[in-house]
Amino acid sequence: PRAAFAQLATALYPDTTPDWPETSIAADALIDASAQVAPNAVIGSKAKIGARCKIGPHAVIGPGVEIGADTVIGANATIT
Repeated sequence: PRAAFAQLATALYPDTTPDWPETSIAADALIDASAQVAPNAVIGSKAKIGARCKIGPHAVIGPGVEIGADTVIGANATIT
């Protein structure tokens, strides 16, 4: 899972090399290329993150949740 995340993060953020072992993004989650996911966030299965969204550190986005464009999810938030 960590290697898969690193590969995904590198594709989304080619200018960085993330090393966020606690970040978890489900393989079937859909994240817009312009969205930002902070370290240690968790993105659940089939979640959809819209354009220009910002997901704060330690935030949890539950399975199947859809986050619309231009939304900010703060640090430590849980969205179910």
